Amino acid sequence: MANTETIKTEQLQKMKLYLYALSAACIIISRIMNLIDWNLGMSITSVLVAITLLIDAYNFKNRKQYVHAFLNGALAIVIVVMIVILWIIL
Repeated sequence: MANTETIKTEQLQKMKLYLYALSAACIIISRIMNLIDWNLGMSITSVLVAITLLIDAYNFKNRKQYVHAFLNGALAIVIVVMIVILWIIL
C-alpha cells in the first residue's frame, strides 16, 4: 500500500512541475512575446497556480499538515474567485 501512495505522490509532484512550467510559459507568451492579452495570460497562470495549491492540499500526509492543507485549498479558492470577479468586472 505504501508503494502505491509513493507512486501517487510522485505523479502528483510531476503534475505540479508541469503546471508550474505551463504557468511560466503563459507568462512568457503573454508578457514578453505579447501573443495573448496580459490579463488573460495572468488569469490562466493564476488558475494553474490555484490547481497546484489544491494538489498540495490533497496530498497532505498527517494531522500536523491538516491546517496547511486547508489553507492551501482556501487560498486556491480565493484565487479562482478573484479571477472570476475580475472577468465579471472587465
